Amino acid sequence: LFDGPKSFILNNIEKINLIFSLVTCKNKNIMSKQSKISNFHTRVRAANRIGPHSEDVISVIVGSLLGDGYANKRSVEGTRLCYRQSIVHKDYLFWLYEFFYTRGYTAKNSIVSNNSNNSFNLYTFRSFNFIHKLFWKKNKLYINSILCKYTSPLALTIWIMRYGKFVNGNLHLYCYVHTSKDVQILNKMLKSLYGINCNKLECKNNHFIINIDKESVNSIIKIITPFCETYKLHNIGLFKNINKNKFIFNNLEKNFGTSNFTIRET
Repeated sequence: LFDGPKSFILNNIEKINLIFSLVTCKNKNIMSKQSKISNFHTRVRAANRIGPHSEDVISVIVGSLLGDGYANKRSVEGTRLCYRQSIVHKDYLFWLYEFFYTRGYTAKNSIVSNNSNNSFNLYTFRSFNFIHKLFWKKNKLYINSILCKYTSPLALTIWIMRYGKFVNGNLHLYCYVHTSKDVQILNKMLKSLYGINCNKLECKNNHFIINIDKESVNSIIKIITPFCETYKLHNIGLFKNINKNKFIFNNLEKNFGTSNFTIRET
């Protein structure tokens, strides 16, 4: 289905216990088993940059594209990921920059800032073309049905971190797809992978909200908590600092009380 390097399946649907199930393909792999700091030489032609990519890099990219991230396919050279956020969400953008810079995916001091937003781009990789095909078809945004293979717990965490909001005990998850069919694919994906009960809400400008009910919020918290701790997602988006020893989910205490969802570092 996809040209270029073959992929791993990140989710083991039968074991949703935060452990990645890696299925190795016979041809070139796009992911390595562990995250390593890679220095992709800037003088190498983009078409020759083929990875391999670690599972956390692919997960963060997929999670950001489930929000409002953008992948720019550049003819035969490959695909470039572009990130732009308003100054209100600068902590999220700087977290993304630090994540990708330490892994060799963007240049030093590559953030461009002005009075209203901050932005940076990743290097172009031919092996990112398969990611573009997960979200775009004939230059139109859509959701490929095989996206479930790449929506790992970390990808879900990144999506919720930036685009989630607690409302009356439910979790509203904003998505930028333009058709009801695509939202239904996302709903089925969340249900099949993580047992999450959700439904579609329509908002202005043909955007949609995935409404996750109260009964599934506990499951969400259990899934994303280890990644919040491992990747230092304190004080970003949905999360806020309480003190140096603990953090809680923003606005959640209003609906459930802090005692159930306080995350303590060891």
